[in-house]
Amino acid sequence: MEHDTAVVPPSTNAASSAGPDDGLAPWGWLKTPKGWTRLAEWLFSVIMFATMADVNGFDNYSEFKYQVACGVLVWLYVTTIMLCYIFRRSVERHCLYMPVIELAFDGIFCVMLLAAGAAAASQCNKDIGPPGFSVKLCSDAPTTIKNKLKSSIVFAFFTLLAMIGSTWFSYKENVAEERKR
Repeated sequence: MEHDTAVVPPSTNAASSAGPDDGLAPWGWLKTPKGWTRLAEWLFSVIMFATMADVNGFDNYSEFKYQVACGVLVWLYVTTIMLCYIFRRSVERHCLYMPVIELAFDGIFCVMLLAAGAAAASQCNKDIGPPGFSVKLCSDAPTTIKNKLKSSIVFAFFTLLAMIGSTWFSYKENVAEERKR
């Protein structure tokens, strides 16, 4: 009795081993929730550091400088990660620990963003001036400056929330990678 054995050509085998986003490469990552959170992080971090850096005369406070620095660092990190997503196939060939590295940096930047937003918010509500004549920094500032400071603080927390989402997706990706091994 003969067995019907099908020979699978190499081209079919290569197509079956391709990832789900290979047909969309290099932009397949945009269709994932992690891709959308990365785009949100990128936009929020630009708004966060640009509005804070645009405030004249208030850059003398280290808390505001720290928020600008965190915003720039997050923006650079997210830009780098998005470039890695675009060239993901070649990056994964050279760096097998990309999900672990991404998870570690996401966690570090979550802590930095929380500290930056909290420090800037506390500085904004701090009393300045001599006792009896003290004023709140953000309350008594001109409206344009007050709005820029407050919007920068709000976008720091928006960036933090998006970064927490990315951290969660990175964690889930790590768990999936570990189950494959």
